[in-house]
Amino acid sequence: STRPKLLLIDEVDVFFSKDFYGELYTPQASLKHKSIKKLLDYVWRNRKNITFGRLQTSLEFSQCCNTFPDWKELIEESAKDMFSCVTTYHSLSYVCQNDMIGYKDQD
Repeated sequence: STRPKLLLIDEVDVFFSKDFYGELYTPQASLKHKSIKKLLDYVWRNRKNITFGRLQTSLEFSQCCNTFPDWKELIEESAKDMFSCVTTYHSLSYVCQNDMIGYKDQD
């Protein structure tokens, strides 16, 4: 059996801004590796008690940095984004309707 696919969009506020909404989005690069997946899984698994310090000292974070030593700054920034998102996602107001997730655009 095939698993359903899910598209996650980071920076959704930028995605729906007047400058971007309805325009083409062409990513310049896509980085995929099992160490990135392990880091993301670690963040999600520990979401209830994670601290940024614990995230930075995790084996998963170290493995990701060791896999891409020239991109450590990018990994650190991405880890900050992951931490921020996993600690605030529950406070976002969204609506689930017809198997879709929607966010209120304006008041």
